[in-house]
Amino acid sequence: MIDRKINILVIDDDTVDRMSMVRSVRQSGFDCEVTTATSCEEGVKAIRATKFDCVFLDYNLPDTNGFEFLELYASELRGAPVIVITSQGDEKLAVEAMRLGACDYLPKKMVTPEGVSQGIRYALRISEEKRSKHLFERALHDSQRKLETIISGYPIILWDLNKDMVFTMFKGHGVDLIQVDPADIIGKPLEEAEKVLPFNVQLLRDNYQPYEYSIDIESKGRIFEVTCTPKFDSQGEQDGIMGIATDITDFRKNENQLKEHLNQANELRQMKEQFLANMSHEIRTPIHGIMSLSNLLIKSQLNAEQLTYLKAIKKSADNLLIIINDILDISKIEAQKMTFESTVFNVQEIINTSWELFNEKAKEKGITLSRNIDECLPEYIKGDPTRLSQIINNLINNAIKFTNQGHVDISVQLSETNERCSMITFKVKDSGIGIAQHQLATIFDMFTQAGDDITRKYGGTGLGLSIVKNLVELQGGLIKAESTLGTGTTFTFSMPFEHPAPDEMDAYLNQSEIPESKINRTLRILVVEDNDINRLVINRIMKDWGVVIINAVNGLDALEKLKEQEVDIVLLDIEMPEMNGYQCIREIRQSLPEPKRSVAVMAMTAHANKKERDKCINLGMNDYISKPFDPQDLKQKIIQLSNQQVTETVVLDIDKAEEITPDATRKLTNLSYLKELSEGNESFFSDFIRLFLTNTPESMHELGNAITAKEWERVRQAAHKMKPSFNYLGLKEAHTIAASIEQDAMNRTELESIPARFHKLAEICHSAFEELETELKTYQTPS
Repeated sequence: MIDRKINILVIDDDTVDRMSMVRSVRQSGFDCEVTTATSCEEGVKAIRATKFDCVFLDYNLPDTNGFEFLELYASELRGAPVIVITSQGDEKLAVEAMRLGACDYLPKKMVTPEGVSQGIRYALRISEEKRSKHLFERALHDSQRKLETIISGYPIILWDLNKDMVFTMFKGHGVDLIQVDPADIIGKPLEEAEKVLPFNVQLLRDNYQPYEYSIDIESKGRIFEVTCTPKFDSQGEQDGIMGIATDITDFRKNENQLKEHLNQANELRQMKEQFLANMSHEIRTPIHGIMSLSNLLIKSQLNAEQLTYLKAIKKSADNLLIIINDILDISKIEAQKMTFESTVFNVQEIINTSWELFNEKAKEKGITLSRNIDECLPEYIKGDPTRLSQIINNLINNAIKFTNQGHVDISVQLSETNERCSMITFKVKDSGIGIAQHQLATIFDMFTQAGDDITRKYGGTGLGLSIVKNLVELQGGLIKAESTLGTGTTFTFSMPFEHPAPDEMDAYLNQSEIPESKINRTLRILVVEDNDINRLVINRIMKDWGVVIINAVNGLDALEKLKEQEVDIVLLDIEMPEMNGYQCIREIRQSLPEPKRSVAVMAMTAHANKKERDKCINLGMNDYISKPFDPQDLKQKIIQLSNQQVTETVVLDIDKAEEITPDATRKLTNLSYLKELSEGNESFFSDFIRLFLTNTPESMHELGNAITAKEWERVRQAAHKMKPSFNYLGLKEAHTIAASIEQDAMNRTELESIPARFHKLAEICHSAFEELETELKTYQTPS
């Protein structure tokens, strides 16, 4: 991966396609500065002003086309590789464009982070090859002139041994470093030279090989890297060796220092992550108690003064939880670990939910909260509904906070649309205190607020708008703020959303109805929680649910109660003395007899992050809920657990937790795309499946060996090689896992979890093989 920010130019007149391209570039894994242009004229101006590493060029532009652009402005590009964006069926145009100077073409259906990433890598490789060729030609031109200077001034030794192992050359500045006179070496056989040289030259004889190799030799506190190159006579027989010995003492010293600094940086990063995790846990635990007890007290008999105080306590706890969540989000963004879902949802429901959430708060301040939703909006779109809600809620909350009278208006408009995606614009407008013009430029900066007195008057960390901006831009959108001091502020952001495919809509509309929030039988629930307040809260919440509650204060206590009593569900805290939740679930799944070994277990933890959730699930827990939790969420999860069928228990090691085996009743493959690609050619269809069944086990074997050997570049290559076939066969989960392994192997991140993902991938492949073998029986290729 290139270690600098690269400049990308996108020339496309279609707003939606342009925004989709920008989003894909930003999610490609490269650190990119993206410039956009809507016409040839704008593109040329940008090229003249900036040197670009890659140009994505739409073939059809309002003032020209791709051919004319390449012919007229080849010299303007200054060597920047051009990738032409084509529509379906324009492959001939793409070939012609490449003849005129384009380096590659990319069909619009391949405008995805992965497709764009491959295009950028190819363009960068071409640029690097051109640069390397240029440097090589210059170096070749100057080599003869500089050779003697290098020999005399650089700490190297040039040497030569003939086939009789006699030195015929021994010179260079490195000779002075080892305090040897070349006259005492040249013409002497290896055995005699060893008496003069201050190191074991027998290494040269022991490593005498018919190919180039390198060895390290230490002498008088110096380290030399000795590169040996074999010489051959006209008959192809080895005729001696020649080489160069380079003093790498300082390099090794710097390398060791760099490794030490890198280790220190990694330790600091791990300490920071651990601090944030601990902070989240330690603060969320008491907040959970404060919020839950406040909710219970509000329902009791209170006088007006007590109710006022209690609501103030609850509001303070809510604000503290928002601050914690902001800090965790910023840490994810800084670590480039912010991830986004791509699921089907209804944008109108998101807006309505946000309106209902804040309407009461607006009424309390005497403010009108209105909503205006464009009737032309598509009913369903694909994206991350949770993050969209976070963006909208943050902007609405800010608007209400800084508005003392008047109104806050929410509006949603369909900006542009095509068959693949829609650009949707959201506005939150208020009649509040406004922002001075000179402060608008920094309003989205971290820890920044509109004035020094804002924090004192209104509170907040100054992180909210920075998070909003990052969330919008990381999803390929744009956000801006307009304001007049004393009149009000308008925040506008636009984001592209894909349209769901028919099969995705079917899956969304036909998904199981959420069970009614009612527990239909008497459940025996074991609550494992060491914190007295949390235990009190959970017991009070479940008091009226008609369940039998058993309490335990740590993992050891829980195991004893599980052995003594029948239990339907275990609510298991993680951080506990004597035996924590991780150790407890391992003991349950490994040591207890059936059916107690398969008891439903739900983790309760204040570590609110995906990594913690995945760890709990991988260790054998059935579900997960983070503190502080909503009572209805807890109830719903208990209902779902009580309705699940008991499955075979898999014993998992706490340090090598693997993913849960896929549901055997769910069909993994989706062959609709392969059938469409085959166009009725059954021979092609069946041959493709047979090839997959033959090659994939070999590829999985190669991937497994590379993971075991921790050869991460080999891992990346093996995972990359497997991805396309998974796509053709509709194995979306397998494709996602392979892509994650490829990405993490390339970036050297999350390496400890790759073996678990590999095992999950192997399980999916095994099930897919059985499905495909069954499918083949219905497609007999004529002999």
